[in-house]
Amino acid sequence: MRDDTDNNQMFINGKGDWGICRDNTEYGGLSGIDFYGMPNDLNVDNYHKATVEELIEHFKGKEESCQDL
Repeated sequence: MRDDTDNNQMFINGKGDWGICRDNTEYGGLSGIDFYGMPNDLNVDNYHKATVEELIEHFKGKEESCQDL
């Protein structure tokens, strides 16, 4: 997590939709959010940078499920 940039940071809308902010303006591209799956809400104004607590909750249990692979 970084406070000095939104680039490559996870964002959430509080409704279960997650994405990573991508800022490609430095290279002449666009900025936006790469979503995980098809989001229910495409209005980026409804998203905020995920807090530490939200990240912990999101990834909780995923570590154990990866060990089964």
